[in-house]
Amino acid sequence: MSTRYDFSDPEASGFCPECGLGFRTTEGRCADCDALLVTRAEALEEWRQSPPPDPAQRSVFLCSAPTLVETQLLRAQLESAGIPFVASDFPQVWGPVLGRDAEVRFFVEERDLARALEVLADVPPNEPPQS
Repeated sequence: MSTRYDFSDPEASGFCPECGLGFRTTEGRCADCDALLVTRAEALEEWRQSPPPDPAQRSVFLCSAPTLVETQLLRAQLESAGIPFVASDFPQVWGPVLGRDAEVRFFVEERDLARALEVLADVPPNEPPQS
């Protein structure tokens, strides 16, 4: 069972217990590993009760994203580079800008940090909405 669920899609309601991918359904199987999906509540409960990570594979903070668009962009960049990551859970309500306390935080394994920073160096900063 995976304890590294990808909570970066706010509409994901089903998750693969093997690889951690999120899906917008709770029915069916994971497209990557064919495991039966679990609900978001089940995935969150398992994640909360999971043991601390192995110190040899320590996760470190990479960056945060204050908007849904920026979150999706960062996720796509990391996935296309093949860098495993963990994203904090999305807030329940989204506005144009999430605000300091509602941002999504991205973590990578310490050994992948330099490469992740290099990949994200080309991502343009998200400009705040004009009022």
